[in-house]
Amino acid sequence: MNERKVIEKAKWLLVEKMKMSEPEAIRYIQKRAMNLRLPQLRVAEGLIETYK
Repeated sequence: MNERKVIEKAKWLLVEKMKMSEPEAIRYIQKRAMNLRLPQLRVAEGLIETYK
């Protein structure tokens, strides 16, 4: 799966599971990546694993 699709999947999981809006979910992934000093892809993969 390419990077964009993984991030999109994580975004929609946040929208569904955490009742975030789409912009909130995108921002959450961005901020988490910055705070943890990880690529957005790694954050997205972690979210997908969490909500499996």
